[in-house]
Amino acid sequence: MFTQLPYDLSQWHSVININLSNIQLDDFEMAVGSLATMPELKSLYINLHEEAQVDLIMRELPYLEFLNGLPVDREILDLDELENNN
Repeated sequence: MFTQLPYDLSQWHSVININLSNIQLDDFEMAVGSLATMPELKSLYINLHEEAQVDLIMRELPYLEFLNGLPVDREILDLDELENNN
């Protein structure tokens, strides 16, 4: 069992779905950074423990379409960000 991801996953160019929900990651921020190097990633399953982790994923993975099986609604996220900045 592993607890971290390689820094660069860009060679995984054909991977569009990844399930990390059974992995206890040592460094969540680093793992999201690694996932951001995957050019075709569209669907991610990952353990989330706080809202800040969701925010990080949304910022770092702009092309993600599904998070833990739920569609990512970018329009709602953009509206929330606008409201928080005003």
